[in-house]
Amino acid sequence: MVNPRTLFVRFVKRNSERGPAIWSKTIKARKWNFVATTYDMRRKTAKLYVNNRFVKTRKIGGFKLATNYPARMGARRGDKRYFKGAVSCLQIFKEALNSRKIFARKRRCFTSTFLLL
Repeated sequence: MVNPRTLFVRFVKRNSERGPAIWSKTIKARKWNFVATTYDMRRKTAKLYVNNRFVKTRKIGGFKLATNYPARMGARRGDKRYFKGAVSCLQIFKEALNSRKIFARKRRCFTSTFLLL
């Protein structure tokens, strides 16, 4: 979050280089929001979904994601800004899900089966 209404996602390349970003100003401030982002290396695109709606796509090029490092969400080393809210669930998949699959998994974090894993 770069301000109360703007969601900002940056993809990091495998060589630690900061990759392109995608953002949306469709966040509802001081409310729970369901957000999802995908990166499809084959199609070279990033997509954002906010509250069950596809809101933005951007061609960002083809590169391998930095999945070989710890993940960070809501903060960046050396930056005093950080997300001042709550995150109830984070799901990571090995492929870019389509909107149907994203929304089908939306409540997965809140099932007893998921909590036991």
